[in-house]
Amino acid sequence: MKKIIFYFIFSSLLLCMGVQTMYVPQSASLLANSSTGIAQHYSVNPANVYKTGQFFSFSKNDWFVDTKGQKISYLFKTKNNHKSYFSVETLINDKIPIYGTVANDSPLGYFDTYWHSVEYSQAYHLDKLFDLKTNILIGYKIKLNLSKLYAKNIINYSFDVGFNKLFSENFSLGFVVNNLSSNFSSSTNNLYSDNPFPGIGLNYKIPKAYLDFSIDLLYRNNYYIKKVSLNTLFSYANVILGLSEADNYSDFSYGISFTFKDWKIIYASLIHEDSSLGTPTSIEISKYF
Repeated sequence: MKKIIFYFIFSSLLLCMGVQTMYVPQSASLLANSSTGIAQHYSVNPANVYKTGQFFSFSKNDWFVDTKGQKISYLFKTKNNHKSYFSVETLINDKIPIYGTVANDSPLGYFDTYWHSVEYSQAYHLDKLFDLKTNILIGYKIKLNLSKLYAKNIINYSFDVGFNKLFSENFSLGFVVNNLSSNFSSSTNNLYSDNPFPGIGLNYKIPKAYLDFSIDLLYRNNYYIKKVSLNTLFSYANVILGLSEADNYSDFSYGISFTFKDWKIIYASLIHEDSSLGTPTSIEISKYF
């Protein structure tokens, strides 16, 4: 019965709230810290692409109820030392049961659902653009989503913009606004609706303690979402912890990473309130340049 409820919630999210409002394990690095990192992570705030090293990565993701996917990412330098980030990701479940109006343990049949997404971000150092001394990073993200649930097809895009003020090597303040613009076309008669949602975050590194601490506050659909993450900063092996909390929802995530020369492997998992829906996990391998 809980799985049936999940599919109902899943369809409601797709049709009424928009694909980008769902929490999905895009990569192990993001899942491990419960999507925290407005002042630190390149996937949370496009401005952070600038302060991230160049890499190529592949992530294998398992979401709720046998929904599985992959993500391929590439972060690279462009002209004038700007940095860009490109990714392609998918989530697929090809065996969602259909139940009739009469309660029955056996489904009447099955249908499939999928979500495909392409993302491009670019980030700049404001001082290098205008010969200033602000130490501010700016960035934007464009994301195209294609999804299907039963007979419903959804196509939409989102536009995000972010800033990061670098106060020192160890302390930064980030600000991001997601979903500034979106377009919608599908067979759902324009049911899609979502408003821009802002967020602010702090990141503080404590080198002597080998710790990296981040805290975020987001406002989305009339709810405040609080996020915290902590990860160690050792040379070869590190632990990552994350926590998210909002009205009637909370989760805890954890991960472990191993670094050898230019290679990094991360395994992550998320614990939420209803274990019957499954436990999201992700494993990611990255090559840095």
